[in-house]
Amino acid sequence: CKAQAFLQKVRDRGSAPVRAAVVRDISAGGVAVEADVDLQVGDLVQIDLIRDDEALFCTLASVVRIGPAE
Repeated sequence: CKAQAFLQKVRDRGSAPVRAAVVRDISAGGVAVEADVDLQVGDLVQIDLIRDDEALFCTLASVVRIGPAE
């Protein structure tokens, strides 16, 4: 299943753009995404997975780790 992922910082919602993201992993413990967004540990983000213009999954998440793309 090919889905598109989008990420947006919540506290900046009025001015923060929605950015495309790549989902690297989804597990019971969280979601690993790669995106061109300036994030810090503790930031709250909204992550949306969309396929064929239909929302598959939408969630709020707290950033707990930031690292280089693998």
